[in-house]
Amino acid sequence: APDKSNGTGFFGSAAGWVFCAFAVIALFFVLAEHRAHLGLALPYVPFALLGLCVVLHSYMHGALYPRPPSSDQTPGHIDVPGRDANPSEPHHPHSHS
Repeated sequence: APDKSNGTGFFGSAAGWVFCAFAVIALFFVLAEHRAHLGLALPYVPFALLGLCVVLHSYMHGALYPRPPSSDQTPGHIDVPGRDANPSEPHHPHSHS
């Protein structure tokens, strides 16, 4: 594994700079060849980002894939593995013998 304590990292190596050079060249040609398509799609980017935010927000809160509540859970309860259903009891990860 490379030692990162001496300040050399991705940009401290020749391979990192070569990769960056190729990435810049590739980006130039992609933008040059697809400039017409990017110009047509540019007005729709804010709407696409807004739609993506709504979808991700819904997914994070479980609206797209809701779990049916079991008999010992209240609606909206998030089941955390290893935790008891009764929140008044403290959670102890080790077993008492």
